[in-house]
Amino acid sequence: MRLAPVLAVLALAACNGPKESCEGSFKSYFSMIEGQDYEGMYEMLTPEFKKKVKSLERFSAAMNEQWQGTYGFSKKVDNIAESGNVCIARGLMSYTWRVRGKEAEPHDDEFFAWTFRKQKDGKWHIDLPGYERVSAF
Repeated sequence: MRLAPVLAVLALAACNGPKESCEGSFKSYFSMIEGQDYEGMYEMLTPEFKKKVKSLERFSAAMNEQWQGTYGFSKKVDNIAESGNVCIARGLMSYTWRVRGKEAEPHDDEFFAWTFRKQKDGKWHIDLPGYERVSAF
């Protein structure tokens, strides 16, 4: 019986992380936002972006500030366009944000455009919005 929780954790870990397809990496990253898996999100960053955030602890604190109290995520992908080693995923996401002591606040149809870059490992990693070197093609 002890094996079941271990297998569940391993199965979840296999679902997340950078993938060999841009669409797979996008789905993995979105799943980590939903689960507030900041360590997993950090592992998906490009090496250049990891240098900018300096550490997992700083990244986790920033993401916790941004996403704490959010739930009920959904997404509508407009397109995922790949050109060479750059891929941009665009669409709309909705979620609810609840701050302690306040009424839950829906955020509907919030636009996203995330840039993924194929790295030396053959997998797609993300540059977070505002830090992309290329915003469109």
